[in-house]
Amino acid sequence: MPKATAAETADQIERLQGLILAGEPNTACLVYARQTWKVSRAQGYKLVKRAWAQIKDDIDESGI
Repeated sequence: MPKATAAETADQIERLQGLILAGEPNTACLVYARQTWKVSRAQGYKLVKRAWAQIKDDIDESGI
């Protein structure tokens, strides 16, 4: 499978953020990433980690 572009990766992270904010556990997000985008386990973890980091950054920015 070809490497995802920056835009595709951003879209993937945004989808994972939606799952996280909807209350899905990390394992479900990882399974979703692996099945939907056919990424490796390590890449799936990286995507979930980046989604969490962006959620944290958004919260920190808003001052909540």
